[in-house]
Amino acid sequence: MALGIHPLQGRVLLVAVFALCAAAGCGTGGEVTVDNGRNERERGFESFSAGQIAGAVSVINDTEQMQAKRALSRLQDESVRAYAERLIQDHQAAEAELNRILGQMQISEQGSPVQDEMQLLGENMRRHIERETPQLVDQTFLEVQLFMHRKSIIIVEQQLLPHAGQSEMQAYLEKFLGTLRQHLGQAVQLRKEFPTLDPGI
Repeated sequence: MALGIHPLQGRVLLVAVFALCAAAGCGTGGEVTVDNGRNERERGFESFSAGQIAGAVSVINDTEQMQAKRALSRLQDESVRAYAERLIQDHQAAEAELNRILGQMQISEQGSPVQDEMQLLGENMRRHIERETPQLVDQTFLEVQLFMHRKSIIIVEQQLLPHAGQSEMQAYLEKFLGTLRQHLGQAVQLRKEFPTLDPGI
């Protein structure tokens, strides 16, 4: 494991810290600790309704698609472009399946602090990708995906799944978690192809 943080990683983390600080209300007693997605204390609810679970997952799907779509026309490496296209396809399919389940359960998406936090974080990361130079956009896109997928995995695994109960929503979240882990693994492997980046895994 690398002892230092690459400047690109540092920039992504800085964007995340500002977004999380805004969502948490820094200076008002909220606490958020970030360590590249590997050691993170999440503020959370005591309980999530099915509608709140769906709202949080939907934002993850939307922000992942948004980041990949905005980056796609600028990405230089064919493997990274293919990864972005895979993200779009997988999260579109995940959102369609979520909507099917919501229809069967006859419930609607509901808001939550986690949904708001992920929305703000996703938008900040999207702007960060859009502002990146052509020479570094592929690497920055991968760094963003590493951070976002690690955070999404923590949220789904530690905050949403425990409140899903024995239901179709639970089965959906388990499958969704597998997709997120697969995406994370692919991003880790792609990042190793860039000599300017130290994987740090």
